[in-house]
Amino acid sequence: MSLKHGLLGLLSYGSMTGYELNKTFEDSLDYFWQAKSSQIYRELDAMEACGWLTSHIQLQTDRPNRRVYCITEAGRGELKSWLEGPFTPGSVRDPFMMRVFFGGECPPQRTRELLRAFAQDHEKNLGTQDETLDMINAYARKVEDPEKAVYWNMTAEFHRRYARMCMQWAQDMEKMLKNEEDENA
Repeated sequence: MSLKHGLLGLLSYGSMTGYELNKTFEDSLDYFWQAKSSQIYRELDAMEACGWLTSHIQLQTDRPNRRVYCITEAGRGELKSWLEGPFTPGSVRDPFMMRVFFGGECPPQRTRELLRAFAQDHEKNLGTQDETLDMINAYARKVEDPEKAVYWNMTAEFHRRYARMCMQWAQDMEKMLKNEEDENA
């Protein structure tokens, strides 16, 4: 995925300001794709130059004016082309796994501590799932086609299962490492 496709996807639900896009991105896509607000605004400018979206200034008397972005037919075409195009699995670049791989170069206790922290972090992620589902349901009520929330729930369920799997893996590996230490003691 690229950031531009995520933004096009969000704009396909309705017009938004840059601030609203940034907030919506954080509340809905952030658990599997992170972006800084500076990246979002840079992409919006580039996408407008490509003709994938338009923007207009909404005048306000009591607050600063707002720049509102709208997806164009060309933008919908780009989104559809990306969604229906070939899929190339992403590569995993994970510094944590690199540390585990070379864990034999440090005391086993250190690797067990890393595994414990990894499991705890994923346990916390499981605790945020209710908040994620609440946000998904709130967005579903705002868009023209709330049935799309089924797909949003699918990504939340993936995140939930992934967190559970990571937590279980880390706990199992910590036990395995402890058993290995005990056998060699």
